[in-house]
Amino acid sequence: MWSSSETGKCQTCKSGQYSDANGQTTCKSCASGLKTYGKSVGAHNGADDCKLNCAGSYGAFGACSGTCGVGVVQSHKYKVTTAAKGKGKRCPVQDGFVEAKPCSYVACPPPPPPPAPQQQLKSTLSALGVLPTMGLALLATLLVFLQ
Repeated sequence: MWSSSETGKCQTCKSGQYSDANGQTTCKSCASGLKTYGKSVGAHNGADDCKLNCAGSYGAFGACSGTCGVGVVQSHKYKVTTAAKGKGKRCPVQDGFVEAKPCSYVACPPPPPPPAPQQQLKSTLSALGVLPTMGLALLATLLVFLQ
């Protein structure tokens, strides 16, 4: 607030200006980049009224972290676009803070059954390159022994 010498009435300083004493006839400017935020009539705290409130927001939620099962989440990140200065309001969270929420639950399909022991042995021996050189009798003996 400042006192107009023309009217003798108190006037409100414009945004970005402040008064620091009763009866002041002009408003002072805040430091570069700082603002004043709607002080009530008669309030004057000087340069402490000059501040910059934080501005920021969360981005869009990303894709779910998986396609099925428990613990599948999607997240989004907070981006500070204007950091608080002076005695301005701080952001609700830090820049880069990640918030996650659960995705809708979808049951995973059951895993395929394990292969039969004979088929597993054939696959293993074939992968080792042993099967083509072994006789069928020896293979049959191994299969009987493994059962």
